[in-house]
Amino acid sequence: MAVYARVVEGGSFAAAARRLGMSRSAVSKAVTKLEKALGARLLNRSTRHLGMTEAGEAFSEHCNRILDEAVHAEQVASSLHAQPRGVLNVAASVAFGTLHVAPALADFLGCYLELQRRFAVAENQAKNFIFQPKTDPTLLFLQGLFLF
Repeated sequence: MAVYARVVEGGSFAAAARRLGMSRSAVSKAVTKLEKALGARLLNRSTRHLGMTEAGEAFSEHCNRILDEAVHAEQVASSLHAQPRGVLNVAASVAFGTLHVAPALADFLGCYLELQRRFAVAENQAKNFIFQPKTDPTLLFLQGLFLF
């Protein structure tokens, strides 16, 4: 379907092949295979002209909408992972947390507004910090600091 849409958009098999990084033969075969699967001729071909049939025009309109929706779906899915979100649990000793973590955490959270935080400082370096993950956590160790 995407190959067919690129043929229509480019006006030729050669233009579609260049855009898709395929050979003209592969583009032609993909369109022929699509036509056979649909049971309808989509394009009228000649040595100098390429034109859509009535079925080809109707199919092209639907292809464009479907491909636009697929691009939009990819953008939405990738934007959900573009920035950290969820809960950041931080536990550190009082001295380390006060001197190093708190200033860095303020800057970090300013960059990622959708990130919630739980910050605990204790003399025992967070050995008793209770953590109940809602998702799969990744445990990172950074200079004696536990980030959950």
